[in-house]
Amino acid sequence: IRVAERVGALDILSKGRLDVGFARSTTLTEMGAFGIDPNDTRPMMDEAVHIIPQLMLTERFPGYKGKYFTVGENRNIVPKPVQKPHPPLWMACSSPASFELAANYGLGVLNFNVARADTLTERIQNYRKGILNPIDPVSSVVNNNIALFMMTLCGEKNDETIEVAGEGMHWYMSLLRGQAPYWQRLHEQNRAEVFAEVESYKYAAVRAPEAFFFGTKDDEKVAADSLAPKNLVDKGLLCAGNPDSCIKVLERFAALGIDLVLCFMEMGRVSHPKTMESIKMMGKY
Repeated sequence: IRVAERVGALDILSKGRLDVGFARSTTLTEMGAFGIDPNDTRPMMDEAVHIIPQLMLTERFPGYKGKYFTVGENRNIVPKPVQKPHPPLWMACSSPASFELAANYGLGVLNFNVARADTLTERIQNYRKGILNPIDPVSSVVNNNIALFMMTLCGEKNDETIEVAGEGMHWYMSLLRGQAPYWQRLHEQNRAEVFAEVESYKYAAVRAPEAFFFGTKDDEKVAADSLAPKNLVDKGLLCAGNPDSCIKVLERFAALGIDLVLCFMEMGRVSHPKTMESIKMMGKY
């Protein structure tokens, strides 16, 4: 109810410019703060993602009683969003299973992997196929769109911009490592199977250590040699440099059918002037 109310208010304040994304947690930073069992995150989100759109759609919500949430009968949640029937709905995804789940729900994909284009091909194809006929749609409106999270910095000086962006990306990945000490500890102890006992987190247990090294399967020492900023751009893991360099990276993902790129520009020590320059350059070119 609280989320549905806030969505309505934000959509009014933004004059119908709001998009809404659903996500469960991937790290114990969030789960631990609220004492949530990792086994519960997916079924909890499943209940919420079915309730919230209906609260926005109906003037007399019939009521719901589940394992995690209960909503009384005949609730009319106000304010309602400006966008009808509600703002576009999305789901944060990283694993192949989550792409499939988003398609089943009829939700757009927010891909938060730091990923090369070729690693997403099969997931995108399966999503596009599945969302044509969602198995368990949460709304009457289907959002058949895929958004890609990407660290981005565009500037006039190609090499200098790539170096600054590379430092920012290293900062971001070190932050992720700090946010996921549990995963890293299991990896160092070669005990990834422990958390993998939670069925829906098996992907993270196997892939989390890999993600720390930007998708390489090498050990950290070997991986470090391939993490030079220019190599990250060449691999398509980082969108940085002058407009031509950025366009080359973006074209790889455009060819896959990515609809939207979420550009993270203010990473690490990237200065405010450089961030503003990047926004202007992206808009111009």
